[in-house]
Amino acid sequence: MAYELRPYAPGDVLAIEVQPDQRGELIEGWRDQWRTRRPKGPALSLLSDGQARICGGIEPITPWRGYFWLLASEGVGASGWGKVMRAGRQLLDESPHHRIESVANAEVGRFARFLDKLGLHREAVMRRYGAAGEDFALYAITKEAV
Repeated sequence: MAYELRPYAPGDVLAIEVQPDQRGELIEGWRDQWRTRRPKGPALSLLSDGQARICGGIEPITPWRGYFWLLASEGVGASGWGKVMRAGRQLLDESPHHRIESVANAEVGRFARFLDKLGLHREAVMRRYGAAGEDFALYAITKEAV
């Protein structure tokens, strides 16, 4: 399967059939915000056959802190994940933030493994953080002051 990586466009996230382990992160009405909303930070979409399969980026929280987000469809092959991994590392390297955080369902390991491979470290478990009361893990990566 051929994959194309391009800048995120409003509505890309709506095409994604979110993986079951990421569904707990979605709250009522959240997807409606993404119909027209543009991320405030850099964001990319991975497409196959013209349809978004993975979307992600870094959303600024403060001038020094960013939030790494990613939503993925089932069935993305290794070559697609490889492109997303390389692009994710580039986003982290080029980010002006000296701390970048993310969260992953504490009981399901796929996204957590992806964050580990990107270089983020598990810092804490946030009890009953999810919309359905599930536990989430806080991950972060920090950059040394230059």
